[in-house]
Amino acid sequence: MNWIVIVAVIVSLFFYLTRDGNSKFWKLVNRNPQKAYNFFIGNDCWYVIHPGENKTKPKIGQWSGPFFVIIPEIGRIKIYGRDSDFELKQQEFINQLSDKK
Repeated sequence: MNWIVIVAVIVSLFFYLTRDGNSKFWKLVNRNPQKAYNFFIGNDCWYVIHPGENKTKPKIGQWSGPFFVIIPEIGRIKIYGRDSDFELKQQEFINQLSDKK
């Protein structure tokens, strides 16, 4: 009976953690971290907090996150996406990488 509760908690946790964002996008980000980092810092719909920075979530507007990505030579960055824009930008990144293959 305990295993049913454990499975339910794991499934609930999975859906909670993946509720924001596009799984295909995040898989591409993890496979192409440097391109993703350049994409994040080059678009104002993303708010990036670098390791060691003493910044918090943006106060103005509606933001989703935090999302965490490990960038080689930089470390784990924290990312927030502006709710009105970041889903379109996710698709833009997917299209950019698909065009290059």
